[in-house]
Amino acid sequence: MIAFLFNHRSPTLYVVEALAVIGLIGVGWRIAFSDLGWLSWLLFAIVVALYAFIRFCTSVHWYKDAERYEGIELQFKKAMSPTVYIILLGSILFQIIPSSVDLIVIIFMLGVVAHVNVILLYLHYRDKQELPINYFTKNKAVR
Repeated sequence: MIAFLFNHRSPTLYVVEALAVIGLIGVGWRIAFSDLGWLSWLLFAIVVALYAFIRFCTSVHWYKDAERYEGIELQFKKAMSPTVYIILLGSILFQIIPSSVDLIVIIFMLGVVAHVNVILLYLHYRDKQELPINYFTKNKAVR
């Protein structure tokens, strides 16, 4: 069951992501028609920005001469699994108990994922090696 829910190659992940985006729209709708104030709007904007950044990292083909989802692309793809579940469960919790605390918890958890993405991008741009992608992990090295 866990492999079904968290497999990065499963179509289930896309369904959960669609539900998470609908949940984000619901959170925005709930904030708009309640008196939670400007802080909730700010926190909601941060949640959307973090999701957009993580989705952007997953969508870009970082290696033009390699297959899709090799190297850091695979890590970004795998990072979408916890991202969509965090957003989905957080938006459900926000619908039940609308509070800025819910949004802060979502921001903290998405911030961890986004932070790892930033580190991977930093290392990707610092890497000046001419070796092909997955040179050592796919046994491409000459023995």
